[in-house]
Parts: sequence; structure tokens; C-alpha cells
Amino acid sequence: MEEDIKASQLHFCGCFPNCYSRFKLSKSSIQKMEEVKELINTRANFPEELAVPNPRPESVQEMPGPSIVDQKAASELLDRLKELVLNDDIRKIGIWGMGGVGKITLVSNLNNMMADGSLAHPFDIIIPVTVSSILDLHGIQLQIAERLKFKEELEKESKGRWIETNVNIRVDTLNNEASWELFSKHVGELPDVGEIKSLAREVAEECKGLPLAIKVVSGSMRGKKRVEQWRKALRGPRTSAPRNIERVEDDIFLLRKMSSYDIGELTV
Repeated sequence: MEEDIKASQLHFCGCFPNCYSRFKLSKSSIQKMEEVKELINTRANFPEELAVPNPRPESVQEMPGPSIVDQKAASELLDRLKELVLNDDIRKIGIWGMGGVGKITLVSNLNNMMADGSLAHPFDIIIPVTVSSILDLHGIQLQIAERLKFKEELEKESKGRWIETNVNIRVDTLNNEASWELFSKHVGELPDVGEIKSLAREVAEECKGLPLAIKVVSGSMRGKKRVEQWRKALRGPRTSAPRNIERVEDDIFLLRKMSSYDIGELTV
């Protein structure tokens, strides 16, 4: 309507008013006012809230996983990670290492510290996303949408998803001393037999410094008091390991075998 008014003012180079246009605009204005009044009166028949606002998602959701308070090496990595996360100059952090070394455990501990308030953070929302080895971009988008509590139809894309980071943190396997410390904690008190203690150290070394494997294997050996049980636990996986696959895969196979090996009294 304002544009029409301006156009009528320019009619005849502004020398004479366009009476007909002015009449039409006045009539139109009256009609619009009547429509507005009708809408205002109609509004009284509706409830105060026509739509319920979407609830705001939690800032941080707790992630399941074991605590690493008792692990010195992992705790030191966690302290380093906390510093990097709170550094405004660091936008992306990569955490890498072989399977079972504790990458997810490290991240979940950091997440849970922010969830319970023990670590103050500046983030509005933290969204954990699972990315498989075969890229599924649409699946990633759906995970994010679900966390944000809205469900919209997302377009599928076939474009690859490379992650650029500012800092990379490698999670290494535990050294022999740390491995034995963790193994001892979960296996409990060993019988006062020299050979068993020696075999226990060998079993701990076969876990290749992987915290997950150490916990599984030491837990399966808890309470075992016969030398033959420890020999069998150590001998079986060694003789069963394949010879024609890469070193990393060989180690993983060995640890899986150890965690499921029949050691006489109990099959884990």
C-alpha cells in the first residue's frame, strides 16, 4: 500500500493529485482495517498457546563407560585433553590409537566430567556421533537431529567427510609396569606360588598393553589357584594365533582368544 501511495504521488509529475487512485487506496485501507478487527476478535476463540515449544535439549548427556581415576597414564591424558578442549585456539582434536586402547573411555570420562559439573565448559550442547568405517552421512545427520530434538527430512549426500584437526592426541598402549599394575588390581590376590606369579606377568604381557584386554583377561583369571590353569591360559592363545595376517590383527585375535579361552574351571 505504501508503494501504491508513492506511485500516486508521482502521477502527473506530482503536479496534480490522482483523485481516483487516492479513493481506491482509502477504500482498500478501510477493508484491511475491517479484516484486522475480525482477526483480533477471532483470536479470542483460540487457546493462548497454539503450539508447544520444542524442549531445549540437555547441554551434556552422560555417556556409559568405566572410570579411569585409577589409571595414571589415562588420567594424565585426560588432564591434557581438558586443557585442549578449553583452549579457544583449538577447534578440532583427534584422538587415535589401536582398538581397545581406551579412546572412547577417555572421551566418555571427559564428557561425564562436563555432565556432572566437575568440569566447567563454554559449550551450548555436546553431541556425540558414531561414525562407522563405511561413511553414512545421512545416518550422521540423523544422530545430530535426534540429539537436537527435531526430526526433519534430511537430504542424502554422497560427499566424503574428511576431518581436519588442530591437534592430534595419540592414546598409546600401557607399558609393562602400568599393565601389571592394572592387571594386579583386577586379578586380585595371587596364590603365594612363584611360578603362578611369573606366569601371571606373562599373561599380562600378552595383553599388549590394551586396558580393555587386561581387564577382561585378569577378571577371567581371578581366583585361579592352580599352575596348570595359568599355563593353559598362556599356552592356548599362543598356539592358536594365525600366522598369515598383519601384526595388529594378530594381536587382536590373540586377545580375543585369551578372553574366551577355557581355563579349566570357567569359560569366559
